[in-house]
Amino acid sequence: MNGPRDADRAVTGISVADVYALDVDAAQRIYVETFGFDTVADLPGSRPAEGWLTVGHPANPSLQLRLTRPGGRLSPVLRTGLEHALSIAKHASLGLVTTDMDRSHRALTEAGVRFLQEPVRRAPDVSRDFRRQLGEVEALITDGCGNLHILIEPGTLSDDREKWPAIPAAGAHPAALGGVFMLDLFVADVDEAVMFYRDVLGFEVGADEVSANGENRWVTIHHPAHPEVQACLLVPNAWFDDLHAVGLRAALGRHEMPGWGLTTDDCRRAYEELSAAGVEFVAPPATTVVPMQAGLRPPLGAWEAAFRDGVGNVHYLVEPFAAPAR
Repeated sequence: MNGPRDADRAVTGISVADVYALDVDAAQRIYVETFGFDTVADLPGSRPAEGWLTVGHPANPSLQLRLTRPGGRLSPVLRTGLEHALSIAKHASLGLVTTDMDRSHRALTEAGVRFLQEPVRRAPDVSRDFRRQLGEVEALITDGCGNLHILIEPGTLSDDREKWPAIPAAGAHPAALGGVFMLDLFVADVDEAVMFYRDVLGFEVGADEVSANGENRWVTIHHPAHPEVQACLLVPNAWFDDLHAVGLRAALGRHEMPGWGLTTDDCRRAYEELSAAGVEFVAPPATTVVPMQAGLRPPLGAWEAAFRDGVGNVHYLVEPFAAPAR
């Protein structure tokens, strides 16, 4: 089954993704001052843990990262698992891209960023398709707030470069980061996730690789309108610390893992189309002209709805506010 045609897509991209941190203020400083992101919104909520702080990278103008503590909106078992993973700096979160790994390594090291894996070139036996999708040089860093990020440099061969979306220049920022190239999405089943995101939401599959020992599978998807941002579909497995995995599996099993903000041109039409395709909505479209209930966060768009992806996540479907007339 093929995904929807471009003109028929109910979802037009990923607009918001959560990045958890035990100290949100420290996270903001690191992402802005060290990684070169900009603060997009910084609004207090009715409770400290529920404020709305988002950052974005100039290379990814359509994507915001919400920096948030594992707060009361999460189930106790998921909150405990996330807090534990963050405390040991082992919560898999983002992929960041650089066009100059040597420069980024020097600048980030000087800024105090810890490299859990120094930059290494992919082994010769790694498939060419994998390198095209996920870069030629890789390092692992921690953001200092509990998250583990992969940092990659794309391949240098011309045909590899052609497979990569254009990466905007990093400008004058010393870290030389070209933005976010990957988000992690935890799912209960990779094959079912691929069918849903490809066949229902219209995403495309990038890499689909199995590790040499057969224990891990690496599958990425991306929206065709934004191929520069991929999502890695992850099943909590033996790599994850036990307490972390228990929390993730519990949330996925209850279909309550907080997901993304996904944009749409028409929330009500998308609701009808996705409902007809069998998608379960937990909140039908509602106008957000009135502030969100309890003031926990500002509205993401003029209309919003929420739905389950069938593999454990709940996403917001967001129709952006109309641009002001000139």
